[in-house]
Amino acid sequence: MYFREALSRAFFLATLSLVASSALFAQKAQLLVTDTSAGTVTVFDPGLGVIATITLPPPASGALNTIAVAVNPSKTLAAVSNFNANRIDFLDLTVTSPVLTGTSVNWLTVS
Repeated sequence: MYFREALSRAFFLATLSLVASSALFAQKAQLLVTDTSAGTVTVFDPGLGVIATITLPPPASGALNTIAVAVNPSKTLAAVSNFNANRIDFLDLTVTSPVLTGTSVNWLTVS
């Protein structure tokens, strides 16, 4: 169990460091952090206050496992990978409190 916990923490820190390196979208958010075990994405402002915590839809079976997040160049949309669900979920970053938007993409069905 220790290895799985250490691996989860490593993914969390990798995601944190990758996203922290770029300033994000219009509402002055500076950081997106995924919680691999809870299946959430937390959006922080420049003072590290929480703007929002978004819970992603659960997979058909098994636990959520969000492992990475990416933001488009215009900083209006984020893509969050959900490993156990084989899915990418999208967040609208243009609204005051970011929300899930659009249709999720299942990478097993994309050809």
